[in-house]
Amino acid sequence: MRTRVLAAFLAFQASAGATSAATLRVPSEYATINAALDASAAGDTVLVAPGTYSDAETRTVPFGQGTLTDTAIAFLRDGVVLRSEGGAAVTILDYAAVQNNTGGGIAVVGAGLVSGDCSVEGFSIIGDSASLAWAIRLGSQCRDFMVRECDIDGFDARPFSGAGVWHDGLEGTLRVESCVFRNCVGSGGGAVEVINLDLEIVDTYFEANRSIGGGGAIRADSDTGDFAVHHVWLERCTFVGNDGGFGGGAFGHGARAGYNEFRFVDCVEVPRNRGHILGYDLHPRRSPWQGSGIRRSSGMRRSGRSRSAATRLLM
Repeated sequence: MRTRVLAAFLAFQASAGATSAATLRVPSEYATINAALDASAAGDTVLVAPGTYSDAETRTVPFGQGTLTDTAIAFLRDGVVLRSEGGAAVTILDYAAVQNNTGGGIAVVGAGLVSGDCSVEGFSIIGDSASLAWAIRLGSQCRDFMVRECDIDGFDARPFSGAGVWHDGLEGTLRVESCVFRNCVGSGGGAVEVINLDLEIVDTYFEANRSIGGGGAIRADSDTGDFAVHHVWLERCTFVGNDGGFGGGAFGHGARAGYNEFRFVDCVEVPRNRGHILGYDLHPRRSPWQGSGIRRSSGMRRSGRSRSAATRLLM
């Protein structure tokens, strides 16, 4: 009897947990993305209908040991998924159209996302390349995070880095799947930079991104010492016309970064990337290699792009 009662109680608890997650719809239920995020709780999904969104708010958020004042279209909540209903081709976060954008802004901001259950999925995120801005900036102890099926174009973070996605955390993994990064500029890591985190990027296309200090497309670094980044995996990615400055047209890493595992598998470099394909100070002895490395291709037919990314590029 006792066993049956316990089983019934556990089933009730599981059912209650399963039904507590909600889907909050923009704009049918909430006029703006921030309004839906503000009303959300861990486990919820904010689902955004096709359209162009540029409604932004200015808020003060934690950053490092202090705070920053940011203007953003989406201030993320811990444990909440931000997802488009129709995909990147028809769902646009247009930061270039944000009113009173005087620079220093971010389309999507995450701070204190410690659960590891957050993601941004299925958006085109557009900047104007004329003012200091990031597409997605994650900081203040953010941990695991997913960016999936997003097209990011035209952000300039100089004198900072990682104009497409910048993630500075204590531990965890940034994973990027089936995305496109174009025309992103940073002092290090034009499109993507991680600090103190593992990095996994698969089925993703990088074109015309630029960095002054290495890593035209991607950069990994540490501010705590060697091997703070446990692994870097780059798989089935394509690199076209990225400029790494003095090193790393596709990938570069900081002087203090070392990896227990570096995996560069089935990637394609189309000619005209500037700088060595990998960063000048990437030592296989310190960063063990796995996989087949890079193919060089004269065209895009065997580019290794994911089907979803290739489909979006042809639209």
